[in-house]
Amino acid sequence: MNVPTLPRVPPTARRVVPIVVPIVVFALGLLFFVQPPLSAAFRATAESGPLESRADSLRRLIASAKDVADEHAAVMAEFERRVPAEDRTPEIVELLARLALDPPDTTRARGLVIDTAPRVNPDEKPASGGPQLGGPQAQTISLDPRWGLFPVGLMYTPITVSFECSYDRLGLFLWRLRDLPTLVEVRGLEVTRALPLLKVRLVIFALQRTGRAPASPAAASPAGTGPRVASAGLDAAFSMLAASLTKAAGPDGATPWP
Repeated sequence: MNVPTLPRVPPTARRVVPIVVPIVVFALGLLFFVQPPLSAAFRATAESGPLESRADSLRRLIASAKDVADEHAAVMAEFERRVPAEDRTPEIVELLARLALDPPDTTRARGLVIDTAPRVNPDEKPASGGPQLGGPQAQTISLDPRWGLFPVGLMYTPITVSFECSYDRLGLFLWRLRDLPTLVEVRGLEVTRALPLLKVRLVIFALQRTGRAPASPAAASPAGTGPRVASAGLDAAFSMLAASLTKAAGPDGATPWP
């Protein structure tokens, strides 16, 4: 019985096969098992670059927003300290009289008259047919729109001060307005030359808080008759107002009172 014999492998093949087979297996494993996740990792790395940049921008934006929020909180605390919720009109009138005539000297100041009108709330419509407020066009006069930078409702009391004084006494009087119990808005100043003194007529609005205004910008009146919440784009103006509110000394470093 003849037994078939396998062909003999050439000596060259016996030397090459142990080297070629591992290489082929490694190449096939790399192609089917390693390359797909490796390609996915490369794509994820390429796509994460813009996302990382955006994340850095968002982190910086959040940090700056926190700084702005802290600054706004400090400004609002200062504003609420300077504008009380109580009616300070009697104190203001008494202080205006002292500022105009103290120390008493009829050759430098005299003829003081102080008139006050009823308090005005821009958010309330006046009753039809009711009595009109004192002062010219008091019903149509509104506060400076820049007060709307503060998210606080405001009302005001018109006060008119008339007297005769010397030039230096007038300058001192205007300077001392910084020390009134609340912030005031100067709406008019008339100075007429007379002998031997100047005739002065000053109209101011003494401010008073009514509470927080609604946070929604949609609550703002299109007619603009009262202060409302400003948009977030007013941060720079808010900072400028903060600097002006916290300034307490004169240009020469002296305090307002002599």
